[in-house]
Amino acid sequence: MTDPGFFITPFQGVSLPNLEPLLYESVQTGLNSLRRLEADWASGKNRFDQPGEAFFLASSLETIVGVCGFNLDPYSRASEAVGRVRRLYVLQSKRCQGVGRALVESVIDQAKLARMQEVRVRVGNPDSAGFFLRLGFTPAEQAESYTHSLRLKN
Repeated sequence: MTDPGFFITPFQGVSLPNLEPLLYESVQTGLNSLRRLEADWASGKNRFDQPGEAFFLASSLETIVGVCGFNLDPYSRASEAVGRVRRLYVLQSKRCQGVGRALVESVIDQAKLARMQEVRVRVGNPDSAGFFLRLGFTPAEQAESYTHSLRLKN
């Protein structure tokens, strides 16, 4: 097996590691999801620390090149076993190298460990939609809180 040039690790902590290159790039491209990640983490609103949740870092050498979180879906009914992909971002220079796929696959593995029946995501652009379709997600018909979902077999 070849070395992909990056590795995925779960992260837990009171403070986020240095995400400044990702934050800067995401803001420059008009995305605010990493600013929300930073604010929610600092306030304690969402640190991906509820039972079954996880936050993953993709690193190359000592640089973080991508992030992705897994939450219990805050928009689903309490009786549903539904998770949600949150705050996925990969540096533009590292896209199309398997980083995003590896991050989302880590989220899917976590969802299976947490015995989720479904994973949902809300995407805002066609490139992201195509990415999730290639990972096996299907478009959601008439759903208000998500655009794509993946049924899991546990």
